[in-house]
Amino acid sequence: MSTGDWSESEEPEIGARCLKLCREVIWNANDPEAPYTLRGVLRGFRPRSSFPAVTPQPVFVYAEYFGEAGEYDVWFDLVRLVMGDDGEMVDEADETTFGPYSLRLLPDLFAQGRSYVLRRVPFSEPGLYELRLRVGGVSQHLIAERLFVEG
Repeated sequence: MSTGDWSESEEPEIGARCLKLCREVIWNANDPEAPYTLRGVLRGFRPRSSFPAVTPQPVFVYAEYFGEAGEYDVWFDLVRLVMGDDGEMVDEADETTFGPYSLRLLPDLFAQGRSYVLRRVPFSEPGLYELRLRVGGVSQHLIAERLFVEG
């Protein structure tokens, strides 16, 4: 299977079970049982300047995938969330997309980890943001991680 377009009836079976934002991801090929080390897992962000703001250093993203072997295109969408009239969180118009990145899932593995680097991550104003992992050929995002940005 390639990164081609799939119809909804033939979407690939792929999922993600972990998505973490952190200051650094270190890969160690000598430790096949735990090859990734996450340092400085981020729960929030406090800019040192006024808004709009961007992260002064790269943000690392770690994701674990499982599913149908093949090659895929991966994107990350950063969306600001606001409280809707019904009390539910809804997307605001602001959205930033990072990618595409190439993903190759190998056969016969339970889960496969990957790390990515996002540079100059923008925040329009304080509030709640969601980073969503999206894979080409799949209609909905696979997983999301929320991040609170302080003002």
